[in-house]
Amino acid sequence: MSLRRTLPLVVLLAWAGAPLAAQEEQEYASPEMAEMMAAYEKAGMVTEHHKALEKMAGAWELTVKMWMDPNAEPTISYATSEAEMIFGGRFLADKVTGEFMGQEFNGYGLTGYNNVSGEYEAMWVDNFSTGIYRYTGAFNETGDEFISKGKMLDPVTGESIPTWSVVRFEGDGMVVESWEERGGEERKTMELIYKPKM
Repeated sequence: MSLRRTLPLVVLLAWAGAPLAAQEEQEYASPEMAEMMAAYEKAGMVTEHHKALEKMAGAWELTVKMWMDPNAEPTISYATSEAEMIFGGRFLADKVTGEFMGQEFNGYGLTGYNNVSGEYEAMWVDNFSTGIYRYTGAFNETGDEFISKGKMLDPVTGESIPTWSVVRFEGDGMVVESWEERGGEERKTMELIYKPKM
């Protein structure tokens, strides 16, 4: 059997997790299989990069400021966030519920660290859009900021707009700023203030 044909089996073995890691190497069909299995186990390990996401987990109350016009005052709304580590601490899942412009708002975000690519990956979906927003990011050297970058398609023009967000950890809460670049100009579009839910 070729290595290519054994790939699905390797994936299933990787899902099995710790019990397989304890098996003797000679139980694998070949040295190549053992090498592949080791690579999959390493790719699925929980590391300090995943543990760093734990500071974003919790039950939060959000004050949301949004600038539709950069020269106008922001609209202010409120929401709650229930964020938890899932799949053995590999991903941060964030469920946001609130109201915006008189309508119910529901959003869901997922953030994790990809051991293979060596970077954080995130996605976001909500009931105000049909797009899946994807980002890659990293913590700064001191670990008190998390910066992620991505792109969005402007619903009006179809243009791809560079976007980024900055998470700053302040006391027992967080401040999240969302930014975009249009026509060479940077502007803040949103600010979310996270406070522990009482």
